[in-house]
Amino acid sequence: MSQPSPTTNLDEFARILIEKWQTQITIQGISDTRALLNSFIATVYRNSAGNPDRIKFVFNYYGKFLDMGVFGTGSRSKNTQQKHFRAKRPWYSSTFAKQVRRLANLMAKQYGYESVTSIAESVE
Repeated sequence: MSQPSPTTNLDEFARILIEKWQTQITIQGISDTRALLNSFIATVYRNSAGNPDRIKFVFNYYGKFLDMGVFGTGSRSKNTQQKHFRAKRPWYSSTFAKQVRRLANLMAKQYGYESVTSIAESVE
């Protein structure tokens, strides 16, 4: 039985994570413009042997502040009736943590399968 390569797993992980972030942003009504939604880029870096080394995610930095509940400027008295707009809207941190755990489990399973297969082939 053929298993997907770790590289394929990471490319797919990056694509899915960006989709999940964009979905959370849309559901929570965070962005009135599409600038944040359209700013996501993922790159899987590979070492000289072609094995995945790391993933870099790039997006408009202000999105992290929205995740933490930091929104724009303005007087406090004017914004007291709009307090719910300053509440945390966790589109980034909670989604990222969940997906990294999921990736860790997939990678452990993949490398465990490869190790067992390698050992089995060397014993035969």
